[in-house]
Amino acid sequence: MLVLFDFGEVLGLPQTPRDRVRMAAVAGVELEAFNHRYWAKRQAYDKGDLTAGEYWHAIAGRGLAEETIEELAQRDIDSWLHLSEAVVALHADLVERGIPTALFSNAPVSIADAIDDLPELSTMQARLYSCRIHLAKPDPAAYRAACEELDVAPESVIMIDDRPVNCEGARSTGMQAVRFRNPEQLRADLEPLLVG
Repeated sequence: MLVLFDFGEVLGLPQTPRDRVRMAAVAGVELEAFNHRYWAKRQAYDKGDLTAGEYWHAIAGRGLAEETIEELAQRDIDSWLHLSEAVVALHADLVERGIPTALFSNAPVSIADAIDDLPELSTMQARLYSCRIHLAKPDPAAYRAACEELDVAPESVIMIDDRPVNCEGARSTGMQAVRFRNPEQLRADLEPLLVG
């Protein structure tokens, strides 16, 4: 059995309101509009269908200087890269037990590259991202592509994700899925699936 982790809000902590306020200020956009536009275009950005410039121009509603785009992209990276110590510890426990793990995250190229550099995740068999396969969760095709990359059958995968729609997408392909709410719940829900 392979345990497939999501990154954002599972291995990584959620963005903070302060992160969003700062990005909105750099983009020169009112916070409510920023929040709406950030998610409205996010899947296309995560899939690699939009460049960083195209994404941040769309959020700002106007052209932005290259240095402003770079600052927004870096702030976006920084906002997502705070690790959950408890989930990282759970992952380390799985590796120590000989249970294979991998990562599958919806993420743009800039964030994918930054996650790849995290030493805490270096023991994963693979790290897969929507921007590199040009498919995003919850599309069932994204999970099938991930299984092909990992050379595993969906039935031998447990997907851990915080979003119910992503869990349903995984289950539609034959994977098992655990919705993440907190580290304690994850340990409790995961263990029966590993020993069953």
